[in-house]
Amino acid sequence: MVTKTVKLATSEGKIVLDSTDIPARERAPRKKDDLSPEQQENALSFGSAWGHRTASDEETEMFYGYKLHAATLLTNIGPIPLAAILTPANVSDVELAPRLMSEACKEHERLYGFRPGYYLMDAGYDSGDIYKLALDLKGQAIIKLNKRNQKEPPQGFNEKFIPLCPAGQPMVYWGSDKKHMTIKFRYPKAAGRQVECEGQCRFKNPYGLVVRLRVTDNPRLFSCPYRGSENWQKLYSQRTSIERWFALLKEHLYMDKMNRRGIDNAFTDVMLCLITFLAGTLAQLKIEQQTCKAA
Repeated sequence: MVTKTVKLATSEGKIVLDSTDIPARERAPRKKDDLSPEQQENALSFGSAWGHRTASDEETEMFYGYKLHAATLLTNIGPIPLAAILTPANVSDVELAPRLMSEACKEHERLYGFRPGYYLMDAGYDSGDIYKLALDLKGQAIIKLNKRNQKEPPQGFNEKFIPLCPAGQPMVYWGSDKKHMTIKFRYPKAAGRQVECEGQCRFKNPYGLVVRLRVTDNPRLFSCPYRGSENWQKLYSQRTSIERWFALLKEHLYMDKMNRRGIDNAFTDVMLCLITFLAGTLAQLKIEQQTCKAA
């Protein structure tokens, strides 16, 4: 179904990763110490567990059930799923991200003949290993920094991780080179900024001194385009497409209203839901094609 659908879609080269909660229909077990060995084994066979979610006004942060971890491709017709894994709710997003990224990259290369350029994720995926994997896959991870992992900026940088000139003023971002994975900064006065200093940044060359940073030196802080730039923000804003896709699956295909018990049945229901989404998308595209021909 994916292969048939992408033949009618144009890839933007952007993979979006996220997870969503799916409540279980079985009753949450009591404390483990209160259960007999047989009851413990039966509880484990369901595969569901307690997990955390971003709660809305009518929801609680804790829920009992499963998580659907997915990697979707941004196309001109909307998101298309390239990889999906159903797990108990207590499995973290970071744990499955490498597998989803690798599978999505492989599938994208099979379908389009080239690798995706960007992997868009929220702060829950802020891990050094994920940034490095994206570079190994010839792509760039666009991930919001997690404040819990925040550390003091390196010497010579401000709190936004922008390099400072000799006068202690933040330098001006002047573009990136994705081919060589470098980002470029110019001294503020040479770039036309009005700053107060005592002339520490004077150079014979009117263009001023240029500082280039390699993304590979610190993949978490440095990226192409540079973190916080307008282009970076435009890329990151497209991450919300997967949230709307999850909402579609739940509101119109009832993915979060399964009536059967156990992770095997939950997996079957989720896969049927994804197949239905792809079938509906494919049918709509073919109807539009026929309408255009008739016109």
